[in-house]
Amino acid sequence: MPNTTGKLDFKEYKISQSDFSTMSAFEKRAYILQDLQEETMWWSRVVNITIVVSMIISVLAWVIWFTSQV
Repeated sequence: MPNTTGKLDFKEYKISQSDFSTMSAFEKRAYILQDLQEETMWWSRVVNITIVVSMIISVLAWVIWFTSQV
């Protein structure tokens, strides 16, 4: 969830607290935006894989149905 308080948040699982504290405000914002972008990219990959698998299943179902009609 995005931070709406204006304060830059720290996530322990990515970098240490001391590394985060030494960053400038610009670097902190870039770090947070990159983290959010990586999360979005993960969801995008999941959706793309789901679409491709669905299309393959649909084509295979159509081929099976078409060959059974002949």
